[in-house]
Amino acid sequence: MTAPFAEMSFEQGNLSNLLMECLEDSLARRKPIIQDHNFFRYVDKLQINLFPLSLVSQNAKFQHLKHLCKPGVYWCSDQGRPVPGYYGIRIVFDDIKTEEAFKQAKDSTLEVEILMEVLRQMDSIMADTSIGRIMEVLEKTKAGRPRFKLVATEKPASFPDFINAYEPKSAHFKRAKKRIAEIARKLGISEGYYQLEEAKTKLNLLKDSIVSEINSLIAQYDFASGIPFLIARTDALSAHYERNRMRVEHGLQHEIDYEPEEKYAKEHNEYVKMHANYRYLIEKFVQIEPHGQKELEEDEFQYLTALVDWLHVLYHASDNIHYGILPVGMELDRDFSVDIKYEEGMKAKNKEFSEQMADLELELIGKPGDKVSSPRPLEEFMEKLDEGFVKDLGFSFKFLVNVLQLLTFWPTAKRDVEESPTYSAELAEIEDACIKIIQGIRRKEIRPIIEFLTLNKEDVIRILGQTEPCSDLPVWEHRKRYSRYTLRPIIKIGDKYHWGPYSARRSGLIWSGTPLVGTLPTDLETPNIDEVLSAEKKLIEDALNEKALEIVKRFTPHARKNLKLHKLEPKWSHPSGLGDYDVIAFYPEKNVILNVECKDILPVYCLKDAKGLRETIFGHPGRDKGHFTQIDKREGYLSAYLPDIARALGWPLDPSQLPEIITIYLSRRSYWWTHFPPYNVTAKFLRIDLLSDFIEHIKSNWTEPLGLDNQS
Repeated sequence: MTAPFAEMSFEQGNLSNLLMECLEDSLARRKPIIQDHNFFRYVDKLQINLFPLSLVSQNAKFQHLKHLCKPGVYWCSDQGRPVPGYYGIRIVFDDIKTEEAFKQAKDSTLEVEILMEVLRQMDSIMADTSIGRIMEVLEKTKAGRPRFKLVATEKPASFPDFINAYEPKSAHFKRAKKRIAEIARKLGISEGYYQLEEAKTKLNLLKDSIVSEINSLIAQYDFASGIPFLIARTDALSAHYERNRMRVEHGLQHEIDYEPEEKYAKEHNEYVKMHANYRYLIEKFVQIEPHGQKELEEDEFQYLTALVDWLHVLYHASDNIHYGILPVGMELDRDFSVDIKYEEGMKAKNKEFSEQMADLELELIGKPGDKVSSPRPLEEFMEKLDEGFVKDLGFSFKFLVNVLQLLTFWPTAKRDVEESPTYSAELAEIEDACIKIIQGIRRKEIRPIIEFLTLNKEDVIRILGQTEPCSDLPVWEHRKRYSRYTLRPIIKIGDKYHWGPYSARRSGLIWSGTPLVGTLPTDLETPNIDEVLSAEKKLIEDALNEKALEIVKRFTPHARKNLKLHKLEPKWSHPSGLGDYDVIAFYPEKNVILNVECKDILPVYCLKDAKGLRETIFGHPGRDKGHFTQIDKREGYLSAYLPDIARALGWPLDPSQLPEIITIYLSRRSYWWTHFPPYNVTAKFLRIDLLSDFIEHIKSNWTEPLGLDNQS
């Protein structure tokens, strides 16, 4: 199957390709129905050519197909012998009518019809008396969900199609690993297996040498041409991921051959990993500002990216040891090939966690309506946040996000600019565009926003609270790393500012999204902004408690929120040091007590954050138990004095059949440590949107996969 793609527009080619895939799939899936037709017994080779009607109508090269241009039908075909030795079928399809049909598809009718069209031509080539029966059976396969469907969506950014991201291939990774082996040999790191501190020492030695290697390679290139090249590759990577992400999400609407959560998790993990490599190179170019003569090209970029990928592997392994996250070692074989070792089963754990996160993201599990956000009206919050930004930074938060949106769709503001992988403009041009598009913004507010969003050489290797610059880009830090490409997607070269539309979009999503969870994506040491965000986080925490109570009350009326036992009658009969029971309930139908601990903890982005999260929840080994210090105390007291507590609350509890106490650690998001706790706990870790399903299944089927973080 083929089509004259070189003569087509992107839209024509896209639809032609879809129709080919549809026909190929329909042939393969219905092989048992059609395989006994005479055509397949006697004909060895068939070529099928597809032509959009709009191409045939407008291009003089295809006037010989005019007889197949018939209005009112999806397609029309004929057959013949394009060259001696095999047969051919030509199909001219009405691209406007066919596109609309694929958008409206609710079953497999279109998929079967294109196969039947081809089969009729096959039968005219090699007749078979069973064709009528075959067609009848095919007709019955039209029912069921469609496997092919078109969904129209707006482009997320003004970025052209068919831009190659130049992801490194296996040969580049092998070349990079070979180079690391050479460096290890020069450093005198001998063959063997190294653990813990010894491994960390060797890893850091190797890591520092690879950083020096990358620095020396980058120094050879030209900064002015290298930056646009790198931005274009990074945005192409994002564009490719966005298409794949939307394809998986839309795939939920029709029949598919893959597990959506597995595909989504794989796509997401690969994108996150590769994007980190690409932006490291952008930040490294900004740090070094090379003045070499070489221009960065495809193969050299792919090798550099592979080298950076291995560098990140070493950073990750070293940080794992430094923060005591996971047991890890380093093995160096006799060829000086470096291999990082993690605890057994780590790959399976990563896959399991990623797929559960994909399940939640795709809303394949849980109840989306049970997710929690701030009860405060968005307009009111944004007004307060704007005031804080103006006081601390000199510009409003709203205009910061507006400018990033404008940069995402730059050709909309600059009609004379064509869609491009990267854009550049002088400050005055950006100011003029902002004043034209962004209602209410003033010229004097634009410069500080652009400067704030510009990645500077002096800042990329600094973190807050540290006077000396870092020896390399501080990839091990997140919260205090205030100057990174995801937050500051503009790079200045001479008098012009350069950016990529997808990079501006990503930055806009980060800046606009994180305040909604009560934080900024980095610590800016801004007291007025921090005060607004602190108040927002408190509202979210209260809303989490309120939602937990609402969900529990769907199952039982015997529920209380923020219960202080020492306030119950008779007063002071219970100790005050227990603190609050966030949500506590008696569920008579299942004879269980639900002891729900509500915790809204911010997400983690690096291993340093992961260490802090682990210590917050589970404490420091041998010193304290973190949140579980109080959780275990409250659960223990509840178990010891349950009849008295139930009596004071008026719960219809039977003292002769005491209920089971189920402690739930409830949060708005899932974490690695709540999925794989560092030690066994009796509590069930749950996301708020999974609580209802969990209560519904209590004691009915404990082994049923409910998306639980742990089922200890």
